Amino acid sequence: MAIRERLSRLAPWSWIPALFFWAAAVVVWVDRLLNQAFDPDRTWLYDWHVYAAGARDFLAGDLYRVPLQSPFPLPVNAFNMPPGSALVVVPFEILPPILGGPLWVILNLGAVAAAAVLTARIVNLRPVWLWSGAAFLAYSVSEWALAALIGNNTPLLLLMVAGFVTAHLASRSVLAGALLGLAIATKLWPAAYLVVLARERSWKTFGWAAGIAITLLGGSLIWLGGLDAVGPMVAALSADVEPGPNQLLLGISWLRFHTDWWPEWGGYAVAVLVLLIPATGLTGYGLATLAGLSAIPNVWRHYLGTVVFGFALLVRGLYDRFGDRVPGPFRRSREATSPSGTFHREAADQL
Repeated sequence: MAIRERLSRLAPWSWIPALFFWAAAVVVWVDRLLNQAFDPDRTWLYDWHVYAAGARDFLAGDLYRVPLQSPFPLPVNAFNMPPGSALVVVPFEILPPILGGPLWVILNLGAVAAAAVLTARIVNLRPVWLWSGAAFLAYSVSEWALAALIGNNTPLLLLMVAGFVTAHLASRSVLAGALLGLAIATKLWPAAYLVVLARERSWKTFGWAAGIAITLLGGSLIWLGGLDAVGPMVAALSADVEPGPNQLLLGISWLRFHTDWWPEWGGYAVAVLVLLIPATGLTGYGLATLAGLSAIPNVWRHYLGTVVFGFALLVRGLYDRFGDRVPGPFRRSREATSPSGTFHREAADQL
């Protein structure tokens, strides 16, 4: 009933193409997944097997202490991510191997779609379902989408981050903090958002995020052997994965790999300099996203959605700050936005 009421408020020019975009994207992915089920290529579930092997080692209490083992080819022999990345996958280990990997990929595809919707809502790109559907379809038919089939957890992390920003703008501190804390425990780079939260004095969200991240990381380390697990974990996280000649890198990591003059510490320096910019609201969250990504040694092509998310927030925040003369779907009255760039409750309820 609620869906029917919402559709009745939309003009046909909006919901008809929106339905087409989403339906077409679903058809594209069903076709791709069926092709992989019957004739998988060498990249199918390539990264998933790393997470699955890490989850098995986590359950055994051996993570970071023993080389990863799998009946499938692995791109690395050590789990070079925080323990949260293995912990998230543990429920999938209950399933038969023939189901766990494909369901993980489907979950990540759903995360990309949901992140597209949340991003459109955050930047007030209306009609939300039309623009998010168009973006998801454009992504689905592009070569960039093939990276989703490897089973990396980047799309799921993007959904956590987009959910954090959405909840924080709606003044739902507990939910925002929980999502950010889970994101930090999964991959460390979202800790960059803590700088913006501190600058905004959003201490409740900050506390929940830091508390949950510390609890998950600390609890995982205790499970893995306490202080004895810290050294192997740090060594694994510090391990450098050399990109192949045909692997595409984005942003600062491209400079690190393709130039002789860019220092190894350059990405960390850029991250610190960006975080020093005294921005709050959407501008701050956009800069924090780009700063966090700058600190990653290898920003692979499956980070594209996260890069777009960061720039979308940055552009929207700058637009809100410097004027609303630009016509079109980005228009929003200044009354809907506070000076810090966050929504008032009346506007946030629409999220």
